[in-house]
Amino acid sequence: MALVNRSMEHAPRTSDIEFFSSLHGRQKRLQRGLNKRDLQAAVKHGTRREGYSDPKTGKPRWMYTLGNVVYITDETSTREITSYFIDKPVVQIPHAPLTPEDLFDQERAKQELARNPDLCTSHTVIVVDHSASMGTPDVVDHENRVKGCFGMLALNFVAGQLVSKNASSTDVVSVLLMHDSVDVLFEREPMSRVLYGRFVGMHDKVRPRSHGNFMPSLIMAEQLLREDANQPGTALSLMFLSDGKPSDNATGVLRGNNMATSVAISDRVSLMAATFGDRLSVDTLGFANPGQNFSVLQSMAKAARRGGAKGQFSRPELSSAGLASAIASAVSSLTDTKSHLSSTLMGATPGARGARRGLSPIRELQKESADCEGVEGWKVYVRGVTRLEYSPEFSHGIERSRWKPRRLVSPYADGIAIRRVPFEEGAEKVVYKMRGICGHKAGEPFVAKFSKRQQGHSNQDATHFDESADKAARALAEASKLANLFNAAVQEEVPSIYDVYDDPNGFVDQRAWGIKFLRCSMYKFTDDSAGGNRDSRLNKRILAEKWLNPSAYVKWNGNNGYVFHGRGHASVHQPSAGTAADGATSYARADRLMAGGTQLSIGGGGACAFAAGGGASAVDYGDGAEEYLRGGGGWAGGGSGGGSGSGGDRRSRKRGREEVFVGFAPRPTDYLQAFSHFSFARSGHKRLVCDLQGVECPGLPDNPFCAGVYQLTDPVIHSNSQIARQQMFGRTDLGKKGMHKFFRTHVCNDVCRLLKLPGSRSPQAEAAEEAANANAGAREWGGRGAKSRRMYNP
Repeated sequence: MALVNRSMEHAPRTSDIEFFSSLHGRQKRLQRGLNKRDLQAAVKHGTRREGYSDPKTGKPRWMYTLGNVVYITDETSTREITSYFIDKPVVQIPHAPLTPEDLFDQERAKQELARNPDLCTSHTVIVVDHSASMGTPDVVDHENRVKGCFGMLALNFVAGQLVSKNASSTDVVSVLLMHDSVDVLFEREPMSRVLYGRFVGMHDKVRPRSHGNFMPSLIMAEQLLREDANQPGTALSLMFLSDGKPSDNATGVLRGNNMATSVAISDRVSLMAATFGDRLSVDTLGFANPGQNFSVLQSMAKAARRGGAKGQFSRPELSSAGLASAIASAVSSLTDTKSHLSSTLMGATPGARGARRGLSPIRELQKESADCEGVEGWKVYVRGVTRLEYSPEFSHGIERSRWKPRRLVSPYADGIAIRRVPFEEGAEKVVYKMRGICGHKAGEPFVAKFSKRQQGHSNQDATHFDESADKAARALAEASKLANLFNAAVQEEVPSIYDVYDDPNGFVDQRAWGIKFLRCSMYKFTDDSAGGNRDSRLNKRILAEKWLNPSAYVKWNGNNGYVFHGRGHASVHQPSAGTAADGATSYARADRLMAGGTQLSIGGGGACAFAAGGGASAVDYGDGAEEYLRGGGGWAGGGSGGGSGSGGDRRSRKRGREEVFVGFAPRPTDYLQAFSHFSFARSGHKRLVCDLQGVECPGLPDNPFCAGVYQLTDPVIHSNSQIARQQMFGRTDLGKKGMHKFFRTHVCNDVCRLLKLPGSRSPQAEAAEEAANANAGAREWGGRGAKSRRMYNP
C-alpha cells in the first residue's frame, strides 16, 4: 500500500493531463492528414510527366502530381518509389505554459529523488546526433532531421507517456547532444510539463554543426547511467538517434579503419550491457534516407543483446509518423522493464504486470528451494532487523562505534529471509543465501555469514561475533584502500606503455584490469523461534554481502602460497619434497622480494616510507587512499581470466624520463598476482593482501584503458607488526610466515615490472636467477635453507 500511495503522490496533475491529452489528440489527427496519400487517386486524377530513370536498371519512372503531393512510381505506375510535399506543411510543436507552481514542483521532485534515489523508477539517457547532416531538410513534416527528433521526443516521449500515465516524476531523463564532443543539455530531469518545455526549447533553437563522434557520447551516457548502478529497482534506457555512421576515426577520436571503429563502439556497448544486465534497454534509431549505411547502429543493438541487455534498431521513415512509431517502440521496451522490476522487487503492487501464475515471489522461492527434508526452504525475520556498515575512518585510533546504521539494501524492505540449509561451511563461518523481503515480495540475493560460535544459543556469543566481524570488516576496508591505490597506479602507468588510440585493436583487447572488493554489512535481528519471554529470544548478527555467481567463482591465490593456473589445475605450487634446487630457488626468491626497497611512490598517495617490520600497527597510505576509496578508483568492468605468468622478450624505450616496455601484454590474472605484491610494497612491508577470490565481471568504466574488473570478497591480510597483537586480521592472518609463503610461489609479471615493484626483474633476469640457484641448490639447502625452513614453515 505504501508503494501505491507513493505512486499516486508522483502522478501528473489533472491540468497537465488535460493539456497533454488535447495536444496529443491534435497531433494524431495532423499525422493522419499528412500521411493520407492516395497513389491511385494521383494516377487517375493527377498530372503525369516522365521522371528520371532508375539509376541502377535504366528503366523509366513516372512523376504524378496531385494537389501539393508528388509521387514517383515505377514504369507500370503501380509501385510507389517515393513521395514528397511541394509546399511542406511543418508540424508545429506548441509551447506549454509554465507557472511558478510547475517550477517549484519540478525542483521539489529533483530534491526528493536526490535524497531518496531508490524512489527513481527509470532513467533514460537520450543521445541526439547534432552533426551537420542532421540539418538536411528531407523530413516530410519538419524543417530538418534534428528538429524532427526533438519535436517528436517532446510530443511522443514526454507528452505521450504522461497522458498514458506510463511515466511520472519518479522517471528521470538526461539528454546529450552529440557532435565533435558531447554536451549535456540536462541531467536527471523528472518527467513533467517542465521537461516537455525543455524539449520544445531545443526544437526551436537547435542548429546542427560539425561531425558526430559516437564514443564520447557513449562514455558520457554510461557515466550518467552508473549513478543508478546500485538501485536494482531502476529501469535504465539508452536511446541513440543518428542519421549515419560515426565520425570518430575521421576526426581522430579513434584511430583505424571503419571496421576497427565499429568494433570499438560495439565492444563499448556490449560491456555496458553486461554491466547493467537486463534492466537496460538500448534503442538505436537511424533517421535518414533509405540508402544510408546504418551498420554501426545495427551492430550497437546486437552488441547490447550480446551483453545481456535489450537491444533493438529502428529505421523510421522521414516523417513524424515514422519517428513517433520508433519512439513508441523504445518507450514500450522501457515500460516492460519497469513492470518486470516492479514485479520481482519488493514494494511492487500485488497486481503488478509480470507476476507469474499469481504466486508471490516468497511463495515461489519456498516452492523452488524446499530442502531434502521437506521443510520450507526459507526462514523469515522481521523483528528488530537493522543493517549497519563498517566505517573505515574509525578503523584505528578513536574508540567509538565502527558500525553505522543504514537503510536496508533492497527498496522498501522491512525484513530478511534466510535459507534454512547452508550452501557452504568454513572454519569459522556457515554461509547461507539471503534476500530482503517486504510482505510477500523478495529482493535480490545476498550471502549471509553466521559465526559458528553464534550458531549456538546464547546472546553472549554476540560479543565474539562482533570481534570477528570487526576483524573481517577491517581487513576488507584495508584491502579496498590498497585496491584503489593499485587501480590508480595502473591507470597512471598504462598510458605510458600502450597508447590506446595508436592501435584500434588494442582498444578492444589490451586494456588494463581493475580490482574491487565487495562491501559488507552487518545485520542484526531477533530470532522469535527461540520461544520464551522477550529476554530469552536471541538477538542474532550476520555479515552480508552481494551474491556472486557460484559457477563463476574462482580463488586465484591463497594465504598459503597457493596460485591458480587455470580451471582444473588448482594446486599449491611449493618446492617438491627432497628437491634441493627447487627449495633453494623458492626461498631465495622469497628472501629477495621480501628484502626489497621499502618505498613506493605511485598511485597518487605519496611515498609510504615504513621500514619493513617496523612502526605501529596502523599504516598511513597517504591522502590518495581515501580519495580513491571514496571515488571507487575509477574502475569497473569485466572479462575473462587466464594464467598467472607472462613472459616473452621485452624491449625498452625512453619517453621523457620514464623507461617503458614495448609489447606490454600481461594476462588478465597477472593483475591479481601483482596486486598482492603491490600491497606488500605499498604498505611498507606491513601488509600483504592475498586469498583473492571472486568473479570476473564484464563492464565498462569511465576510463578507456580498462578492460574489466575482478570483484573480490573475503580477503586475507598477513600483517607484520612489532606490537604484540597476534592475528590482527583474524585466524587466517599468518604474519611473516604467510608473507614468505606467498613470495615463495610468486613470479613477477609484466604488471609488477610496470609498477616497478621492489624485487621485480625482467623475464631474462628471473630465468638467470633460477639457473644460478639450481646450480647452487645443494649448498643453499643445507645451510641457510634449513634455517629458513625452521623460521617460515608453520
